[in-house]
Amino acid sequence: MKKQSILNLNISSINDITKIEESCKYIDLDLTNYSSEVINYFLKNGSNYMYSEIINNKKGYVYVDYEIFARGEHIIDLIYQNMPQNLCRHPSVLHRKHRINLRKGCHSNCLPKHSEPMLLSVHTDCYKD
Repeated sequence: MKKQSILNLNISSINDITKIEESCKYIDLDLTNYSSEVINYFLKNGSNYMYSEIINNKKGYVYVDYEIFARGEHIIDLIYQNMPQNLCRHPSVLHRKHRINLRKGCHSNCLPKHSEPMLLSVHTDCYKD
């Protein structure tokens, strides 16, 4: 019996990379268990694949090419680099969410349940000394 080739592969850890075969064209990255090792591997070696995500065991169905994948990772890196260092955990999460929403073309304050603007500069108790 002929061995079935793998066209699509779920990657949850660096160990899953060893399962990649030449026939593999689609990579589903598990973002619930985010691994910078996995991301860095595909940034260096992943120009031949299309990418989608898995979040909480739910697989995405929109695949992007390597260029969009790499550009997205670069944008996330820039958000982290430009994030103020004097924020405690909660505002830093909001800052990342806000920057990503701006990149997507929407503002989190326009979304349902977020109709009141939050100015981080007013919340001085969230800044570290």
